[in-house]
Amino acid sequence: MKKVLSFMLSLLMITTVFALPFTALAKEDIPNVQISSENILTWDAFDGATRYWISGAFTFEPDPNTRTVDLNQKAQENGLQSGTYSFTLVACDSSWNNLSNTYNGSFTYTATNVLEAPTNPRWDGLVAKWNAVENADYYSIRIYSYDGNSYAYLGYSYTSDETYYDFSSNVNLYKGRTYAFRVYACANSVYGASDLSAYSGNTEGWLDKNEIKNVKISANGIMSWDAYEGAAKYWIRFGSDAFEPTGLSANLTERAENIGLSCGTYNVSVVACNESWGDLSDQTFVTFNLHYPNDGVITTAATCTEKGVKTYTCTKCGEELTEDIEPLGHDFGDNEKVCKICGAENPDYKEPAPIAPAPKAPAKTKLTKLVAGSKRMTVKWAKKKGVSGYIIQYSLKKNMKGAKYKKVKGASKSKAVIKKLKKGKRYYVRIRTYKGTAKSKWSAKKSIKVK
Repeated sequence: MKKVLSFMLSLLMITTVFALPFTALAKEDIPNVQISSENILTWDAFDGATRYWISGAFTFEPDPNTRTVDLNQKAQENGLQSGTYSFTLVACDSSWNNLSNTYNGSFTYTATNVLEAPTNPRWDGLVAKWNAVENADYYSIRIYSYDGNSYAYLGYSYTSDETYYDFSSNVNLYKGRTYAFRVYACANSVYGASDLSAYSGNTEGWLDKNEIKNVKISANGIMSWDAYEGAAKYWIRFGSDAFEPTGLSANLTERAENIGLSCGTYNVSVVACNESWGDLSDQTFVTFNLHYPNDGVITTAATCTEKGVKTYTCTKCGEELTEDIEPLGHDFGDNEKVCKICGAENPDYKEPAPIAPAPKAPAKTKLTKLVAGSKRMTVKWAKKKGVSGYIIQYSLKKNMKGAKYKKVKGASKSKAVIKKLKKGKRYYVRIRTYKGTAKSKWSAKKSIKVK
């Protein structure tokens, strides 16, 4: 009996010893947590706590010294509508380690908005718009994603002094996805923050996004596409590979060979992006049959109206690949009657305007006499009826290089004096008639040495 009592006493002592540490580690409640009828939250200091944390409908660190929170004010600052809201309170040390049990509470808030809610929220393209609210100093806009069933606040909020906000250059939003915005009016508050109006209704809309046009891959693996408006760069996904191409094309065959891909069929996509890698376009997909072609040969030549064919052979698997060659198109020059390549008639050919016949040359005249003077000479010729006048040509050289001219108007004229000639030099002279733009042939030359 003594042995049994001794064993039980020992067991009781062991149990007591091992139970003490677990009892000491148990957390306690924050003392005297109360919510008044005016929604004033208070509590007593928790031993060892240097800070507190409240989360739920709003999240913030309250003043650890006053330990008093006006829940109505917090609800108004966060733009809450009338309703019942839950929150938690916990005591922490300076490193935010929880010291206390978590207090779970709730309060009922009746919104007393200073301002009316903005009405008629709407999208105008990429611009969010709404109607003005009297006495509003500015507006706060919040953006939500919308999946067709519910809204999710993205954490992006913006302010505007106007009744609109332009999202066209916003790098946080991706074109092509559905977003909703909500807006509330704000005025200066005695709390130094903002008195908020009620929210406007949710207004969802598409931020338009288009596909990249003319995405194609040639038989030899060159992927190309048209430029996408506003794009700063592009991103290509090629099987499990992804990379930024240079310009508006990429050599997929070369890329595949560098990373060791085998012949086969791969999905390839390209997307246009802004400087921050935000998607501007839809992701455009194409299928690529990867082979490693040789230089290829033209097996069917293209004509003016029919496509040709270029045939390649894969250097790894031997499969033949073909690629269309675009028709050449007719070559009618500026206004040829038939195509220079195939001889087809030009449907847009226009007969050229008739060429006016050249005017008839006037009658030819001849020199009759040259009279030398001091640094001058007198030229005489036979008059011709029906001409406009005469052109005299004179030169120091017999071949008339470097010649000078003297024009004499009137058919009745028969002589002219040419001055400022070089003393003692021999001049060669000839004459022709003119009528309008037509001219006769030159006469035979005569020469004379001036004094």
